Amino acid sequence: MTRRDFARRAFVLSTAAWAGPLFVPGHREAMARTRDTVTAPAGTTLERSILTTGTGPYFDLTFGPGWPLVVRGELAAPKTGREGRRIALTAFLHTTDYQFPDVQSPARVEFLDRDADDPGSSEVSGAFRPQEALVIHATEAVHRRVNTIAVGPVTGRPLDFTMCTGDNFDNAQLNELEWFLTLMNGGEVRPNSGDPDVFESVQSFDEPAFYDPHYYHPERVEDPRGSDIYKRHFGFPDYPGLLAAAGAPFTAVGIDTPWYSIWGNHDALVQGNERPNPVYQAIATGGTKILAPPPGLAPADFMRGLADQDPTVVALIHLAPARPVGADPARRFITAHDYIDYHLKAGGRPAGHGFTEDNLDQQTLYYTFDIAPRILGIGLDTTSPRVNLGSIGETQLAWLEEQLVAVHSRHVDRGGTEVRSSNEDRLVVVFSHHRESSMVPMQGPDHAGRLERRYGGDAVRELLNRFPNVIAWVNGHSHVNRVEPRPDPQGRTGGYWDITTSAQIDPPQQARVIEVADNRDGTLSILTTIFDHAGPPETAVGAYDVEGLAAISRELAFNDYQSDWEHLLGTPQDLNVELLLAAPFDVTPAAGAPPQQAPEPEPAPLPATGGGLGGVAVGALAIGAATALRRRGQQD
Repeated sequence: MTRRDFARRAFVLSTAAWAGPLFVPGHREAMARTRDTVTAPAGTTLERSILTTGTGPYFDLTFGPGWPLVVRGELAAPKTGREGRRIALTAFLHTTDYQFPDVQSPARVEFLDRDADDPGSSEVSGAFRPQEALVIHATEAVHRRVNTIAVGPVTGRPLDFTMCTGDNFDNAQLNELEWFLTLMNGGEVRPNSGDPDVFESVQSFDEPAFYDPHYYHPERVEDPRGSDIYKRHFGFPDYPGLLAAAGAPFTAVGIDTPWYSIWGNHDALVQGNERPNPVYQAIATGGTKILAPPPGLAPADFMRGLADQDPTVVALIHLAPARPVGADPARRFITAHDYIDYHLKAGGRPAGHGFTEDNLDQQTLYYTFDIAPRILGIGLDTTSPRVNLGSIGETQLAWLEEQLVAVHSRHVDRGGTEVRSSNEDRLVVVFSHHRESSMVPMQGPDHAGRLERRYGGDAVRELLNRFPNVIAWVNGHSHVNRVEPRPDPQGRTGGYWDITTSAQIDPPQQARVIEVADNRDGTLSILTTIFDHAGPPETAVGAYDVEGLAAISRELAFNDYQSDWEHLLGTPQDLNVELLLAAPFDVTPAAGAPPQQAPEPEPAPLPATGGGLGGVAVGALAIGAATALRRRGQQD
């Protein structure tokens, strides 16, 4: 039926990753240890999880047992009694890849996703998802859940801040940016564009001339070609009135904590892949929705021609199958200047949400901020000027090294020599949109047009491994839950942890609380806990308040035939975990005592399994800028 065998799919959905006692060997023992360690599990997957139920082909969701806290000692061995000694240093929320789209925008290219008749056989996917009109409600449900959690579940420390690591919306549009800022600060959100009285998307085009069975249509449609492939092959239900509810205004509660923002490829580029140009702009703000390429022109060639503003391709636009829709100037594409300026004017805490007037003047999207007295946060801009692969410019890389030097009393310079200074030591947490394995070297201009060499993730890793106070690199982009150790291969420092959190646009629609604690025994613990959004696992026709819509979003996402959700979810080692590492200095000295240098860390043992599939990531992601929409279930 598809490239993903249905029998395998049914087995995985019904028995594997979510089934409590099957989730990890020694589950009962691990849960017993977790209960002794955790202070406030309520609202997180330490308390309960969500699992699938039923026999298919369409699966419902229900509550299941909680997941354990898995201890990982690849970078430092855990010492007994640390739970009673530890001192919480910070607790914060990590969210990423909300990527909620303006589904009514004419600039969206859903036809790339459904180019083949057989489900799952399309070369490119990610341009259409059955849940996409409801992802903004799932995002709001994340905020509602975290506001009730309020504290780090292990240490009980109140959450200090929230970090959104990019792809905060989908299509680099001004109205999407405004929705994001309102979601973060609170207020009325109107997730509608074009004609305010009509919901106009490929899911609502039910007229015989425009109906396309390749898309999920939640309304019941009587069409001589039969029901859409989602209903016909996979048993997707009818949800009468769903799209009207999806476009209705709602009141966002806003995040209770101060929050910071990172710039991602979907915030900067059309559909996350191409730099905006006048042709795209005219399509986005105009009143014509293109439904397929012009006759005789392949989708990839059509998109490449629009990206390059090829006059021979642009001249054919009027021949493309299309439908009239409401025009909307608020769909215009934003610039880096817009992104920073709107953050500076948004209100809420802190002012600018990481960005400053200097960022605005220089059009730079990287910054530092104080997490706690002994912890520095560094927000990077890894978004490339034209492709979804990440990179970092040489100017920013030099800036990053300067920031690290300033908070280290000792580090290793580029030549391999240890340097000591009187600088006050601070722990460092680095944040970016892309992770190491989704960054590659390239040449090109930055967002202000400055041409310079751009580096890949290996250059960032090499730099971070020269600075012992770096404890974590927190990121998104890959839509997966992954946690991997990054030891220094030369043993000069104790290494750091690479922490990637999954997306809201795709299953499992989760977020992560991260806590840092000093164990007072020469080690630190980074404690990460996954939580589900506030929508219930069950859904119902007509239950269309915000949390009911969020619940439908999650259920549709888990049943999307193109979504390899078990890959996106990850393993127990990627979810609720305690990550040990050597304390690079005495982080919490006795009151009145000067900070003391911790003993030199011994070279950390390499993990038993490899630390990532960077080469595979580059191969899976580099599929041509014009048509390189993210494949569902991509390798990370």
